[in-house]
Amino acid sequence: MTIHVSTFKVLATGVDGGHKYIETELFHSGQLRKLTALFKNKSEEAKIQTGVTLTLSGKLQDDGSEYGLLLLDTEII
Repeated sequence: MTIHVSTFKVLATGVDGGHKYIETELFHSGQLRKLTALFKNKSEEAKIQTGVTLTLSGKLQDDGSEYGLLLLDTEII
């Protein structure tokens, strides 16, 4: 799946020296859903820029409408 995001939050974990990830919302199957993008590797995380539109590509995981969406192995293209 490839998406364009302009409004998002950059968050970080403390695991393995810290990893950045993105949270945003999008319409999926007619519903507004939270999307968390987890990056393929740290070099992708370094490409995150705020204040611009990012084009993200990854594998979409949808475990049902009661859960948020995950974009796994995400790359910024």
